[in-house]
Amino acid sequence: MNIKHIKIAPIIDTQDGLSMIEACVTKKGKRFKGYFYIDTGSSISIIDINLALYSGETTAFSALGANENNSYRTIVDFKIGVNSYKMNFHAVKKELLPKEKGKIVIGILGMDFLKNNLCIIDFKHNALYKCTYKVDPKDSMRIEYDESGIPTITINGGNGPQPCLIDTGSDPNIMSQAALANGNFTFSLTNKIDTLYGLGYKIKSTSAVVCFFSEEIGDTHFEEEFQIPMEEANAMLNIGKSKNVEIILGSSFMKRKKWILDFMNNKIYKNMSTS
Repeated sequence: MNIKHIKIAPIIDTQDGLSMIEACVTKKGKRFKGYFYIDTGSSISIIDINLALYSGETTAFSALGANENNSYRTIVDFKIGVNSYKMNFHAVKKELLPKEKGKIVIGILGMDFLKNNLCIIDFKHNALYKCTYKVDPKDSMRIEYDESGIPTITINGGNGPQPCLIDTGSDPNIMSQAALANGNFTFSLTNKIDTLYGLGYKIKSTSAVVCFFSEEIGDTHFEEEFQIPMEEANAMLNIGKSKNVEIILGSSFMKRKKWILDFMNNKIYKNMSTS
């Protein structure tokens, strides 16, 4: 398969298993270097309010575990590598952004950036690309989008197809108790009690090794560990970014299996030529 694409930047692994890229933001002629998290679980892109130009329009903002009344949307000029961009961000207080030791985190690139710029997140070569060529890769899974624009794929347990979010903003895989039971998945509990951390939540969880498969790629079977929130109702309200989806495949699954997320062709697959 020959995909014509443009490399945007290398992906940097964070200490908590997520992904970021280096960028440079311009504000009033001054340049500020820092890092954006790459988060497919966020429908919008977010920037440190200190790097944003005040738009004059204050809006309410509910995300990252907080409700903010002094946030606003703003247009930001920035560069990633040699590529220049200008797009809308939602400006938030710096303390709401994720932290990374030794790095200045300036924001989050969400699905509005990734989809509009026809991005490919390539965990095989650990790089972000812009795709410029339509393909239908062999042994691929179709990406669809929930009501907020977050990517989903379909997996099977034993009780029919189950939608699940692809969330690079979450390291672990997560599945609600209801989804585990209703999907008729084969699983084995690990008997581990853990704490599930994320942007805006801290929830007790247990874990299970769950078997599932995809009909789209030759009934390929997977065995993956999922965190199962113990505080069911509150847990999925906070971490399930879609009201109709209660399964999340996180960054650990994407990185370990070296998946390629293609938001031009709306496919997830494993083989792609690079240039």
